[in-house]
Amino acid sequence: MSKTVEGSVPALSVHDLEVVFSTETGPVSAVRGVSLVVHPGEVLALVGESGSGKSTVALSVMGLLPGNATTSGIIKVAGGTIAVADEAAMCDARGRVMGMVFQEPSTALNPLLTIGLQIAEVVRNHDKSATRATARQKAIDLLTAVGIPRPEERVDHYPSQLSGGQRQRVVIAIAIANRPQLLIADEPTTALDVTVQANILDLLRTLAKEMNTAVLLVTHNMGVVADFAERVAVMFRGELVEIGAVEDVLLRPQHPYTQRLLDAVPRLAIAGSRREPQDPPSHLAVPVLELDNVDVVYGSGRRSFKALDGVTLSLAHGETLGLVGESGSGKSTAGRTAIGLLKPTAGAVRLFGKDLGTVRGRERKALLSQLGIVLQDPVASLDPRMSVADCIAEPMLVHLKSSAAERRKRVGELLDAVHLPAAVIGRYPHELSGGQRQRVSIARALILEPRLLIADEATSALDVSVQASVLSVLKELQDRLGFACLFISHDLAVVQEMAARVAVMRSGRVVESGPTETTLIAPRDEYTRDLLAAVPVPDPIVQRRRREERLAGMNQDRSLVGAP
Repeated sequence: MSKTVEGSVPALSVHDLEVVFSTETGPVSAVRGVSLVVHPGEVLALVGESGSGKSTVALSVMGLLPGNATTSGIIKVAGGTIAVADEAAMCDARGRVMGMVFQEPSTALNPLLTIGLQIAEVVRNHDKSATRATARQKAIDLLTAVGIPRPEERVDHYPSQLSGGQRQRVVIAIAIANRPQLLIADEPTTALDVTVQANILDLLRTLAKEMNTAVLLVTHNMGVVADFAERVAVMFRGELVEIGAVEDVLLRPQHPYTQRLLDAVPRLAIAGSRREPQDPPSHLAVPVLELDNVDVVYGSGRRSFKALDGVTLSLAHGETLGLVGESGSGKSTAGRTAIGLLKPTAGAVRLFGKDLGTVRGRERKALLSQLGIVLQDPVASLDPRMSVADCIAEPMLVHLKSSAAERRKRVGELLDAVHLPAAVIGRYPHELSGGQRQRVSIARALILEPRLLIADEATSALDVSVQASVLSVLKELQDRLGFACLFISHDLAVVQEMAARVAVMRSGRVVESGPTETTLIAPRDEYTRDLLAAVPVPDPIVQRRRREERLAGMNQDRSLVGAP
């Protein structure tokens, strides 16, 4: 990474930024007196829990705050004052001078356009000499750079045809299409598995080095901060409480809030570490879920793609099975197949001992009513037109004959169970923080007291402190209600904390499975070992050593390939 040049013009300068939102209940101060500087080639990480104001700072720089926001202070990009009121100038600056990677690719991408057209549009908007053919080739080159497989084919795919991690890579490709002077990355690796995450960080690091691009990294992942950032700014309740070199802040934090934030980071246990013994699942009872040699094929003919290849899994009553693997490995497809959203091309899916492919009508509806689902993105999974109470109560309306009083009582019980105040009952999803929305999703999933909970990346979008509390709620409710849980995640430390058993997927196959104590501490398969080695830790010294070892290994591989 290039070093800050003495006297250089900052790529970003924010001085005494204040942001106030006007709401029906009165003004809300989201950012108070924030000042920071990012120089060309430098990476500054902005961290803090959900609602701390870090994303509001990023949106202020891009001029993307909603209409009910009032700002004061000075923002300068590449030495020029941002005139947020001049929308034409801001549109020209976005994508050319400034690029942004948004947290939620499902809302950042147009579902009606192919990903190639969306990348090409950004290229042609700022390069009038680019033809359709050259813009398309640039799109293919960018898809290659961000690690999308078969980019010549995928350039014509729609966002819905890609996994969550692959969609996030497309968003990154769009942000770097014109090599901006300032790149704002708002949770750029949230949806990515650890191996792809390392590749994306290498890509962003190369961009910052070669093009002298400044990066403002907004994240809750302290491992990513340790691996990527040079300086760290910590926000708490709209204020900047600590700022300094990454080693000082992560290894020698001064503010109590920073210390609490780092204490909440989940860490992988290592070989020889002591863990509480887990009771093996009983195989005498009928499994809650069975996937028996399941294949799932998308498309047909030459464009067909085998998403699942002979997958066999089982889940016992009250057990948590962790399903891990990189983006596109098939783990989310396995979850969708388990709940009947996808029909297997071959093999069988059994829920509570019944073949899901043979049940119909009321029997199928009764079977599915025993499932609860928590998805990765609560913004997409909760109806924005419905209040929190209606969102939670909707499964009762669909599956049970219940009165309004019964639903109100049950919603109140669930809000208490997931540790949300009763005051949120009349609010709408957009009025809640990310962590609060995910707790609403959990309450909704559990309102019918299901026998099986499918949690697909349920905590990946949450900051570490909120993630810790949500995981605690899940474990507490599982102990109380006794449901089984298929816990799908790319966060191996979280899986190790939550699951008694784990199955590792790669390219649609289960490559290794067994007790968590052995599979994620002393794995047999080389792919599992590579996954574990790629997990970032909140220690910049360790991450620097790992990066050097990884690059040395890559250089050695290149020399062996070129050797006579």
